[in-house]
Amino acid sequence: MINKDIAVAGYIAAALLTSRHRDEFRLYGSWDIEDCSRDEIRAEVDEFLVGNATLLLTSGMNSEQIGRTFWLARNGFGMDFAKRIGHRGQELDTEAVTRGRRALVVINNKLYHHRVS
Repeated sequence: MINKDIAVAGYIAAALLTSRHRDEFRLYGSWDIEDCSRDEIRAEVDEFLVGNATLLLTSGMNSEQIGRTFWLARNGFGMDFAKRIGHRGQELDTEAVTRGRRALVVINNKLYHHRVS
């Protein structure tokens, strides 16, 4: 069974590690994510989980790995589903990439989940 809350936490952890939101005075954390962006993240992760439930449930990955890998795959970081689970992950990678790239950006000391063109 996939735990949505843990998958969202994995997604956010990967986002925080890979987004360029640090400055010399402050290190941002999950508590800095604006509520509307947190809701958007939860909705996008949930949609990905529901739409790919069969493949994800048979992947052997835990919920945190799924969330983290969703972020990494959709943003082209090279640690994607195919590298984790083999050829079965290619369909998941395609699904992640078609959802578009995202980044966490700082606006007025809050983090926003932003579409990257």
